[in-house]
Amino acid sequence: MLSALVQSASEAVAGGWQALDRLVDHLVGFDRMGDTELAGEALAQLQAMPRVVARLDEHARRVLWWSDFYAPLINEAAKRVRDNIAGPIAIALASTHGDGHVREAAVARMLAVPDPGWMPFLVLRTSDWVKPVRDRARAGLALLLADDPRTHLPAVLGMTLLARARLRGGFAYTQALAALVNAPQSLRDELLANGDTAQRRFVFDLGLGLGWWSPKTLFAIAVTEPDRRTRPRPPRSCAGRRCGPSRPTLCGGLPDTRTHRSGRSR
Repeated sequence: MLSALVQSASEAVAGGWQALDRLVDHLVGFDRMGDTELAGEALAQLQAMPRVVARLDEHARRVLWWSDFYAPLINEAAKRVRDNIAGPIAIALASTHGDGHVREAAVARMLAVPDPGWMPFLVLRTSDWVKPVRDRARAGLALLLADDPRTHLPAVLGMTLLARARLRGGFAYTQALAALVNAPQSLRDELLANGDTAQRRFVFDLGLGLGWWSPKTLFAIAVTEPDRRTRPRPPRSCAGRRCGPSRPTLCGGLPDTRTHRSGRSR
């Protein structure tokens, strides 16, 4: 079932409303099974796909709230949140509800027992149009990133990069940026190696400017990074470092990407 969910989520990245409806159908199916562990695994798949979560939230506002079929499903999730019997997916869906009181209750449940799978949904609520919802989500996000960045920063960074251009989206981005700048190097390395292309580009560019990456890391990026925009640049960055006899294989072995169209070196 998880593979079907991943497939529907992948289709929902750029698909129409039908693809998003299929994703909701899968999520509701997981929720109705009542298996909290399996529901958590489903949300973990979405957590790694921030564009899908953003599209799902937008789809809820534009379609689901007004749908004769889907509105009762979200209202059912909202009732279970109010009755304190909602599972992980019901809480996530309730956070997209049209009623600000329901969204605020969903945020409260997310913060009571924080889970990385909820974090993209929480980030979206930090830019909510209703101030009490927005304030509660912002306070919670700031505390989570301050108290446990290793757990929560990987779960929020992708969505904060996506949401920063939105109205009121700057708060979450600023909090994530501060957490990243103050994170241990091992966490920065983890964020550089994982996440979508936008996240890897952002972490790489920031670290390059702040001198986080060793020649060894730059060499590894040049060899393994699938993103063409990022991959050619580490050699130029590394080439500017002092690479004497003690480090010939790290910098001297980097491929030279600085060529004219004719193929001759500059």
